[in-house]
Amino acid sequence: MVYRRTSLKRKKHQQLINKCVRATNKSLQEDNIWRGRFEIRQIHSDFYIFDDKSGAYLICYFEIVDKLTHKARMTRIEESQFIDDDIYYEVNDFVCNDIIAPIKYEGDFRNITIPVHSFRFWRNHMHQVVEV
Repeated sequence: MVYRRTSLKRKKHQQLINKCVRATNKSLQEDNIWRGRFEIRQIHSDFYIFDDKSGAYLICYFEIVDKLTHKARMTRIEESQFIDDDIYYEVNDFVCNDIIAPIKYEGDFRNITIPVHSFRFWRNHMHQVVEV
């Protein structure tokens, strides 16, 4: 993954994040165990340019959703060289620590959609598991 820290354009930084989120969601969709049960969505982002105009960075707020139990958690991830690893870590942390996930269940969750919460809702529930 190419890291574009020196760009002052928000679009370049957002494209990098979108690429990582799409790859993560595709991986979760194609996984034989989870079969699309989990999904990550970006719901808000803040863009900051350094004072000396030497570069910029993006802070993103993601909603990680479990389609079986209808639980979700919001997490904040800063753009870094290892953004794709950070996203995988947050999804894994949600699956392993916040959700007691039985591996044996029937069903395919690839076509189920759950509405996205607003950023205003998540400000009060940062890093908490809530019912969707």
